[in-house]
Amino acid sequence: DLPRAMRFLAERGFVEVRSECEMHLDLTIFDAGAYAEDLQHIEERGITLKTLTELADDPARDGKLYELHQRQHEAEGPQTTFASFAEWQASFWQLPHLLPDGFCVAIDDEKYIGHSHAMRSDTTELGYGYTGVLPAYHNQGIARAMKLRVLQWAKEQAYTLVRSWSDSRNEAMLRVNLHLGFVVQPPVLWMEKKWKPLISLD
Repeated sequence: DLPRAMRFLAERGFVEVRSECEMHLDLTIFDAGAYAEDLQHIEERGITLKTLTELADDPARDGKLYELHQRQHEAEGPQTTFASFAEWQASFWQLPHLLPDGFCVAIDDEKYIGHSHAMRSDTTELGYGYTGVLPAYHNQGIARAMKLRVLQWAKEQAYTLVRSWSDSRNEAMLRVNLHLGFVVQPPVLWMEKKWKPLISLD
């Protein structure tokens, strides 16, 4: 009973500070062929999609991927200093959830411009990780195409369900998921109450 719970908390001074939307896609009924135009659209623009495995023969792969991660980090606003290339490279390839075949990179004239990836699982259900493109490539259908490519692979590997999580304010990502057939689940909310000291500390 979310509305009742929200009223209960609001009456006691709690405010919502974050809302996360969980969405599920049933791969047993997912038809990737229905979205062929999404892939065709970016191919006509000269954008190619490749997995980390397919990029293994590119000696510049790690450097380009590092630059992409760094630029995406900077685009999200002031944060901590990004790791050095050596630090990033050592940690990236040791990520426990990394799936090279389920990690799609968008490429424009040899430049890495976006990536989208699922997360390793020991069951038939997959969690979905990050999807994003550089700001100059927003609203061009690239994120949708990358995610579609990963979902195609997941279905071919006999996974049955994909779980995806997004900030409820990320309307662009929510639209991508809804377009691909994801079904919205009950949201996860973070509530906060700031307490006033009972006595003055002055």
